[in-house]
Amino acid sequence: MTKMHERLRHKTCGARQRLATKGPKAQVARVALACATGALLGTPGLAEEIKGNHSQLGYSLGIESGTNLDLRRENDDYESRLNAGLTYDYSRATQSSELHFGSDLLWRLEDGGETVFLPKLALDYKTQSARDALSFGLNYTRTEVTDQSVSYDETGSVLDYDGRGQRGVADLKLGYQGGIDSPISYSVGYRYTDLQYYDTQSTSYSNSQRAYYDLGLTLTPNASSSYQLALHYDDYNVDNITETERQTSSVSVLTTQRLDAVTTLQFGVGYSDVQTDRITYDERVNGAIFNLGLEREDRLGTYGVMLSSQIEGSGRRQELSASRKRALQNGTLSAMVGLSASDEGDTNWIGALSLSHELPRDKLSLLLRRRVYSNDDNEDVVVTRISAKVSHDLSEVSALNFGLSASTNEQENGTDSRRIDASVSLSRELARDTQLSAGLSKRYSKDTADRTADSEMLFVTLEKDLDFLH
Repeated sequence: MTKMHERLRHKTCGARQRLATKGPKAQVARVALACATGALLGTPGLAEEIKGNHSQLGYSLGIESGTNLDLRRENDDYESRLNAGLTYDYSRATQSSELHFGSDLLWRLEDGGETVFLPKLALDYKTQSARDALSFGLNYTRTEVTDQSVSYDETGSVLDYDGRGQRGVADLKLGYQGGIDSPISYSVGYRYTDLQYYDTQSTSYSNSQRAYYDLGLTLTPNASSSYQLALHYDDYNVDNITETERQTSSVSVLTTQRLDAVTTLQFGVGYSDVQTDRITYDERVNGAIFNLGLEREDRLGTYGVMLSSQIEGSGRRQELSASRKRALQNGTLSAMVGLSASDEGDTNWIGALSLSHELPRDKLSLLLRRRVYSNDDNEDVVVTRISAKVSHDLSEVSALNFGLSASTNEQENGTDSRRIDASVSLSRELARDTQLSAGLSKRYSKDTADRTADSEMLFVTLEKDLDFLH
């Protein structure tokens, strides 16, 4: 629900520069919901900024035209489609509670008259007193997938698609905290995620459900020490050909100790058990788990090291990493690099890099991430992603935007894949809260079997927002 959540943030947090990747309106959308989301998560100061009621209504109309718009393998058909969007966001804040409802509805008319409906809905509520807090969240997102789409569910499983369809995810969250700012505090959490596929016959699309249960108890005897007991259980079921069921349970104790004014030590130890049942065979992995971390602050940010040993369905995974976060003169930098090794896989390097830089007329963002996941067959999948965005303000009402992203997926069975996406667009504000954007994009993918997909697209979009304070 990210795009929808972003729509509330700008209007409640004050004016900012409106030109971004998709122009003025998109920047408004991105800034808006972060403030509301931050308030719902209890970020200090945000509730005071959005007290009262606020509504935002938006609509968009656009056309896309080009070859192989869905990036299907070995397809060069020329296609056109019409997109119509309607969004509505409502927020209400009082001294002790915050409520947000968001919707993003997209209708797509394909060549041949086929209509696709892709809704996104979100409802979030939080109420807090001096010592207690209760939160509730319900989200639903429906998106299109093709045979060149790759996603990752909450278990870390790799969803490598084959064919075309739609993907719907429903997510329910409940949380309660007691004893806030007290020497003894506790928390209770529940989450349920349901993943369903529609309009596809491919066996690569497997429905799944997962329920999470968490209990926590925290002791804070003084300002420099804290001790936390955590109990976790989750039940994961996937409707694949082997009818995989996985139950994970763990208990752990984490201690956080401030060694001096700028140095913090964390040490956790516990026990984890993972039971996986299939029609073909069952397996069980269990053992001790631990993590050890050291973080140190300086005048620009923090840096630290972390060593962990955890239990997964594929066995024990051990990771060693070093990280650095710091503020730049006109932006921020966050970096991590390390090694990851599992019982069933090889040792791979992992890392992350996030850079944002802002100048009077330019904005630059760079994101690099490399992680190791385990799929439903308990095989390691190494995923590397890199994306970069540049926005240049041509004037107070227009901007030129560039985007580039690339990804690789390396699997143990040798079915690797690679993908590159590039785009350039021009956005212009026509009137107050009204924007026109146009551009072109190019996408390309290839796997180890030399199956390729190539897409080129021209697009034009008109968007408008209306705000109501009541």
